[in-house]
Amino acid sequence: MAQLGSALRSGRRGRRFKSCHPDSKPKVPRPEGGDLRLFRPGRQRGPAAQEAPRAALPLDVTCLRDERRVEGAVGTHPAPSQESSAPRSGELPQPRRDAAKRRAPTPMPLSGEDPLLPATPLRGEDPSPTHLRYPGTTMPAPRLVAFDLDDTLAPSKSQIDDRIAELLRALLRRVDVAIISGGNEEQFRTQVIARLAGTPASDLSRLHLLPTCGTRYLRHDGTEFTAVYAHDLSDDEKTAALTALREEAERLGLWESDPWGDILEDRGSQITFSALGQRAPGDAKRAWDPTGAKRALLRDAVAARLPGLEVRSGGSTSIDITRAGIDKAYGMQQLAEHAGIALTDMLFYGDRLDEGGNDYPVFAIGVPSIAVDGWEDTAGKLDALLLTLPEPDPAL
Repeated sequence: MAQLGSALRSGRRGRRFKSCHPDSKPKVPRPEGGDLRLFRPGRQRGPAAQEAPRAALPLDVTCLRDERRVEGAVGTHPAPSQESSAPRSGELPQPRRDAAKRRAPTPMPLSGEDPLLPATPLRGEDPSPTHLRYPGTTMPAPRLVAFDLDDTLAPSKSQIDDRIAELLRALLRRVDVAIISGGNEEQFRTQVIARLAGTPASDLSRLHLLPTCGTRYLRHDGTEFTAVYAHDLSDDEKTAALTALREEAERLGLWESDPWGDILEDRGSQITFSALGQRAPGDAKRAWDPTGAKRALLRDAVAARLPGLEVRSGGSTSIDITRAGIDKAYGMQQLAEHAGIALTDMLFYGDRLDEGGNDYPVFAIGVPSIAVDGWEDTAGKLDALLLTLPEPDPAL
């Protein structure tokens, strides 16, 4: 019996040691009043994924990797470096060919009394890459709210609805607002600026417009929207991009013989391939490549021919080509520099935050982000957000 007791005590010690071993997965502490679950946009699993909203207002968390608190951070990304990797104003970024391989942080919704948070926690992957600690507070009110355009604020290449226009006006009375998209400047003027007619110039001065993924940046000068900068492609770069897109699309059988408008478009700072044409209806675009396999095939083929340019999937049928290193992350970093607002003081809404989506680069650099499914979903989430923002000063 003495030997048996000794063995049992040894076994308990062994189990205690194993549970504390550095290779084992420590438990993540749960906050009071709710269960903790992590999810990745577009990859949630289980019954709760159908019961709960896709995202909620991101939370203020602390990374245990280096114990530095990141105000307003989402999920598992480490605290940002004091030295930004963004190029200085007027400088072009260096090529970044591994951008698609970057891993995004993990947004972390919690159950609780806050009406902006889901009643049922979302389920997803194990949080072991970086363990989190929840300090018990939601993120501070954002200083700037940013949006994708197509399928976030409006149907693709369509004007924003009256409801979205009113919500943008309400936001502009409280905080800065930015819109970043692969669309060209003319689309921004038609889809957004024309629908904000009558908005006071003092409010429009807080609106930041970044067409073609931030290769252009427009601000209101008191009279109209003018360019702060524009990084256009050279004539040789444009010719090479247009040729590669046409030849590779034809070789792969992806060149449409009867499109809705032009397939290729020169947007100055960006060349865009739209498989079904620029004016294709939304239903046809969504049905053309639901898995993204066609776009990935064409993107890889074209990228092999254009090593000095950035080639990426854009919308549901498009391929975008810009200077190397330019994507929505670049645009948001330029926005932070010009507006003087930290990335962690921003809040971004987009419909393609899944890995490989064209909103993913914003998410990957640590901007608090909310996934949406169409402009109506965005409008509902903005109704909730406005309740948390300070009331505008009636004297202004």
